[in-house]
Amino acid sequence: MVRKILLALIFGLAVIATGASAHSQDQAKEIDAAKKTAQAFLTAMQKADRAGAIALVAANAQDEFAGRFGGDSKRLKSAAPLRFIFAAPLKNHSLDPIEYEANLLYAVKNDGEWTTVALRLYRFGKDAYRVEYWRIDDSEPNILTMSDDPALQNLPAMMRWMALGLAFGGLLLIGFIIWLARRRPHIVAPESIAEKRTAAVTRRDGDS
Repeated sequence: MVRKILLALIFGLAVIATGASAHSQDQAKEIDAAKKTAQAFLTAMQKADRAGAIALVAANAQDEFAGRFGGDSKRLKSAAPLRFIFAAPLKNHSLDPIEYEANLLYAVKNDGEWTTVALRLYRFGKDAYRVEYWRIDDSEPNILTMSDDPALQNLPAMMRWMALGLAFGGLLLIGFIIWLARRRPHIVAPESIAEKRTAAVTRRDGDS
């Protein structure tokens, strides 16, 4: 009985792991697609290529882009090529049509000073990713507070809850295993006692 339960538990964990692996692969593909757009946007900004940069900006952010292009382009042009630092977990807004949001962080350090860019990109259906938010500052890159997006500001709390959830799940599993280990002697013991009683009765019949 215990063996069957443990096998069922192992099988369930294997199914969960397979599903998580497939989900991770899908996420990795989406992140790569978002990085491609982000890198093209940053390169265009550093080259002061206004047409190339605005083509990668979402429609709802193009007015902001028009007002910020000169200053942002000048700031990025004076910096070395930015390096990709971090991608936050993707947010999937709906199932049909598919909407994805990716948050990426790029940074570079020149002569002791940081240039950090946080970007939020959006994809609808089969469209390519487009930049809908970006922030440039001189702070050291921080993956937990890299954006004004409330979802990312709450990331530390989310991570704490995830850690607590994993710890609680681990305690439940340990408790279940201990409970099984303590139950097993009680299940086996009555059978052993019955065998001893049968042997005792057999000896008495032989003696008489």
